Amino acid sequence: MSENDYELLYYCYMNDEKAFEMLQNKYRKLIYFIINRFIERYKLYNCDVDDIYNESLLLLYKNIYSFKDQYSTSFKSYFTACLNKYLANILRSNLALKRSNYHNKSDYSLDYYNNDNLSFGNVIADNRSSYIKDMNNYLYIKNEISSLTNHITYLELTVFYLFVSGYSYKEIALILQVNIKKIEYIIRKCRKYILY
Repeated sequence: MSENDYELLYYCYMNDEKAFEMLQNKYRKLIYFIINRFIERYKLYNCDVDDIYNESLLLLYKNIYSFKDQYSTSFKSYFTACLNKYLANILRSNLALKRSNYHNKSDYSLDYYNNDNLSFGNVIADNRSSYIKDMNNYLYIKNEISSLTNHITYLELTVFYLFVSGYSYKEIALILQVNIKKIEYIIRKCRKYILY
């Protein structure tokens, strides 16, 4: 059997496992190259390359049967385009996961005890003076932010609310899909309005 894609595809249509293995071996380097380039470009270091490779082999198998000769393109180009779309879907799902409720990775009961034998309820329950101090800070910040609404845009107001709520610059940039430099500029601008 020769290494021609169209002949290998024909034999794969005839359910020849040897032909599929040859096609798989032929495209192995291409698949790893595309996956590694994608991971490096988008810095998705938490992705498991072997899992993505196995999913890519399933995609290769599906593309064998979905590829048509009338497509005026080679099988290699067709498969590369499909693989890039698949990897883009992985990126979208990864970003959606980061955007969705960033801090609530797991829920615990207030009765859950940590290693120090303290329940969350005991940790949260604080003395009254601390609560009043935090409430006064909250009311002060709320008044200052409400005075800002005449001077800043909705995006700037959202950024400042997130910043005051305890999010870092990086987290705010991820949530709002905005450049981190813009986040820094917006917070500087809001602070300027509050201080002066």
